[in-house]
Amino acid sequence: AVVEKNTFNLIETLAEQVAARLLKDYPVGAVEVTVKKPRAPIAGRFRYVGVHIHREK
Repeated sequence: AVVEKNTFNLIETLAEQVAARLLKDYPVGAVEVTVKKPRAPIAGRFRYVGVHIHREK
């Protein structure tokens, strides 16, 4: 629902919001979220750009 109802300019913002939602909605103490974007609008040759975060309550 986080992805479907919002628009994100940065994959870091998406990762943060997914992590926050998981921590809020589920009885977990920590989460790890990885977001990868294969066709990012930046110069250079790459398979994808990505971000990986770890968040705790």
